[in-house]
Amino acid sequence: MARSGTRTRVITLSCDGEKIGTNAMNEPVYGPPITFDRLAGRSDVSDGERFAAGQVGAFRSTRFVVLSDPDTRKITPAYGLTHEGLEYNIVGVKETLDGRHQAIEITATCEAD
Repeated sequence: MARSGTRTRVITLSCDGEKIGTNAMNEPVYGPPITFDRLAGRSDVSDGERFAAGQVGAFRSTRFVVLSDPDTRKITPAYGLTHEGLEYNIVGVKETLDGRHQAIEITATCEAD
């Protein structure tokens, strides 16, 4: 498992901006997207294949560990994560066992072509 002390990878996290109102059709209007980079530890957890609609797709599950800060404590599965040109879907976020507000563990999956 990636430890909070071995952060040698750069990840980019992004999400929609904060809701700033609604338009004339009562649809939400968001501010500029939120994007930031962090150093992270990385540990590939598993890989496998998915079968859907007669097609086979390979996937990889990875855990990233980043230092806890006000931005990383806001990460949810709605965020996007990019690492080494791959787009990951965040499936889980939690504090590590290192102690309160020390590090955040992000579990994410991506297509492994």
